[in-house]
Amino acid sequence: MKVQVTGIGLYLPPQIETAEEIAQRIGKSIEWVKG
Repeated sequence: MKVQVTGIGLYLPPQIETAEEIAQRIGKSIEWVKG
């Protein structure tokens, strides 16, 4: 079987949010977000 990689990619969102920011925004605990 012949396999060939034709490309790779990387994406970084424009803003990276911390677990604390996400937890506050959705009304859940930090442990819930990380779990």
